[in-house]
Amino acid sequence: VHWYLYVLTDWLGLLPVGICLGLAGLGLVQSIRRRSLRKVDLNLLALGGFYLLVMGAYLFFEKHVVNYRPVLIAQKLEVSYPSSTTLLVLCVMPTTMLQVHRRMQHRLLRRVLQTIIVLFMLFMLFVPFKFSVDTSTTTFV
Repeated sequence: VHWYLYVLTDWLGLLPVGICLGLAGLGLVQSIRRRSLRKVDLNLLALGGFYLLVMGAYLFFEKHVVNYRPVLIAQKLEVSYPSSTTLLVLCVMPTTMLQVHRRMQHRLLRRVLQTIIVLFMLFMLFVPFKFSVDTSTTTFV
């Protein structure tokens, strides 16, 4: 296992959590300023509901294991599918792109951020598949 990639993707997996908290904070600020939950942007409320469903799926798959990684991590089997990082990246980052598109007025900055988000998604989804483990004649990729 390429430990530096494992640790890097593990830490980068916190970025979608931070984005969720940031968007929740935006909804909270709107609720306070507008003095009513009903006056919060409907897309933020829908996004909050979606993120609650994602959290429910995450907790479900943490409790009901579907699959394990084909290698031992720290001398134990680690839950593999659906990976919590993959689940968060696939659910949070596309919705972040929608929010950037909707809320950011500066066209160039909006495109740069959306490109960074796409590159982040590709990195997070495909780099972990490059972890390779040599078990005599078999290489898991």
